[in-house]
Amino acid sequence: GRAQTAAGRGSRRASRAATNTWTEGHFNWKRCASVLWLYLLFQTLVFFSEIPAYGRTTRFPDYLHVSGAPWYLLALLLWYLMIPFFDAYRGRVLPHGLPILGGLSYSLIVWCLMTIMSLAGGYLVGLHDFLALDRVIAFAPFFFAGYFLGPERLMKLLGVEPQPCAEARRVYGATAEDVQAHTPERDVRAVGNTAKSRRKETSSRKADRRGSLQSHRLVGTLTVLGLLAFLIIGTQSFDHLLPYRNVVYGAWYYRFHPEENPAAFPAGLATHLWLLRLAWMLMAGLMSFAVLVLMPNRQVPLLTMLGQRTLQIYILHRPIRDLLLAAGVITAVNPENPVQVLALIGLSVVVTVLLSAEIFQKLLSRIQNLPFCSGGRRSCD
Repeated sequence: GRAQTAAGRGSRRASRAATNTWTEGHFNWKRCASVLWLYLLFQTLVFFSEIPAYGRTTRFPDYLHVSGAPWYLLALLLWYLMIPFFDAYRGRVLPHGLPILGGLSYSLIVWCLMTIMSLAGGYLVGLHDFLALDRVIAFAPFFFAGYFLGPERLMKLLGVEPQPCAEARRVYGATAEDVQAHTPERDVRAVGNTAKSRRKETSSRKADRRGSLQSHRLVGTLTVLGLLAFLIIGTQSFDHLLPYRNVVYGAWYYRFHPEENPAAFPAGLATHLWLLRLAWMLMAGLMSFAVLVLMPNRQVPLLTMLGQRTLQIYILHRPIRDLLLAAGVITAVNPENPVQVLALIGLSVVVTVLLSAEIFQKLLSRIQNLPFCSGGRRSCD
């Protein structure tokens, strides 16, 4: 069997969802229609849940302008629609005869161009919340990084190697090294090897070890940097980083209002706000990488279940949050009081666990498949 981390399994599902949207030149319209259906439902639900929290702002739900929680489903739909334009570059490389760029992956080039466009896209004005384009543009590099990378390359990047199956371990021994060292093919080659071939094999193994050591060092360094990013975000979000909070929402640059806070936005930064987005991308990437590396190579009872049922948690948490806000529970918490903050975090964890219940999973599955039922109860499951 192939060794998989819990995060790797989640990445595999996400990559499969993106890949299945466009397969062998055929577009999976049902998948896009399903996401659109969920977005319309979520936006309608939020419209009514926001009334007690903020008061009625419009007579009807506005499906073309969104800045709240439903933005992700709309962005996901737009990213799905973009996949056919980038699918041709996946897994291809430039001709090796080209100077400098020869052998370079098309996917890497396209992703770098997309990242540059994301950094520059923050300067657009006049769109406001239309189709959540601010976040679509800002977060696109993360979505397509997962699409281009794929689960197999991700596993290789994390240094997770295939493990022998249980039957092989039972027959040959407990370790992967034992299985690899005592296969019949290796025994035959060992008998026929000359001294020269053995020296080459030894040299190759040493080179592999050096490469593996360098890879482990790189992974370790990136993991430490990711944990450091977690520490900085966790301790400075309501302090030194507060003036830059809009960067995590992928907001247009003009919403930072640097002219109102010259101390936090010196002249060099105020005229180059794309640097904030670039720094945020790097920190978010490092934090994500650290989580993937540190995720155990096994099923984690509660964590795995939560990861498998994020959609229902994502959709159902918003009306609960609005009701708590209307009741004054959230506004009563003092951000400078650690006890109150920890209590709110504890409440959030409890709500998350409750919303991951199987009954909500079945309910959401029924609702998600409702427009595509061909008749009968089973067709809606």
